Amino acid sequence: MFCKFRGFDLYANSNRVNFNGKNSKRIKEILEKEVLYAAEFYKFNDILDCAFAVDDSIKSENESNKENKSNKEILGIIYNEKTKKYICSVSRCYNENCNEDRIKEHLMWAHYANNHYGVRIDFELNTNKKPEAEYFMDDVTYIDGFKCLNIHKYDSSDINTILVHKHKIWEYENEYRIIVDKEKYRKIPIIIKRVVIGRGFYKNKTLETNDGKNIICSIAKQLKSFLKDKSVKIYYYESRYSDKIIELL
Repeated sequence: MFCKFRGFDLYANSNRVNFNGKNSKRIKEILEKEVLYAAEFYKFNDILDCAFAVDDSIKSENESNKENKSNKEILGIIYNEKTKKYICSVSRCYNENCNEDRIKEHLMWAHYANNHYGVRIDFELNTNKKPEAEYFMDDVTYIDGFKCLNIHKYDSSDINTILVHKHKIWEYENEYRIIVDKEKYRKIPIIIKRVVIGRGFYKNKTLETNDGKNIICSIAKQLKSFLKDKSVKIYYYESRYSDKIIELL
């Protein structure tokens, strides 16, 4: 199973959710349509994402290649082919019984779900709605640096390999990528299994105030109304510092 972390928009100086905000509307859209979107690599938050290194082959302009092109021309072709790819980035679900995974998940809440003021959407890919064009799907490989390429032996199949390599500093993301090369297929169908509300709405370590309980319940009811599949359950955390989740609706 996979998961996606998304943050809500909040009203100024408040922990109340603004469901009319851009990010909140995106959550609503995912729940209503059960689709994720694949984006171009240059829209990612890491400017080095999908970058690559070139080995010593770049030192030779005269080394033969299939199309007898210069280094500059080959690098231009690689860049252009990368821009034609659409990438949907998700995370493999974390093991709640593994301390290392729990730490990684805390980082995901902090970095991608507005510091726990958001949701984690657990889902499976809807393979029954897979388009005629096959997806390229793979776990991201984390390395100490960049994927190295011999540009004179470059093949178009190398593009997907470049797109699923990232620097090891991002290893906590537990990332899995779905890549398509046609814009009409950039909507990735999913089957939502569970929605978890983040811990940020706790003023104290527990929901001991009626105000806190009201906020959580109000968010859960709103999320439930968005869901395409009303049988999907909404969960929240037992406390601000607990990893235990409890079914709410």
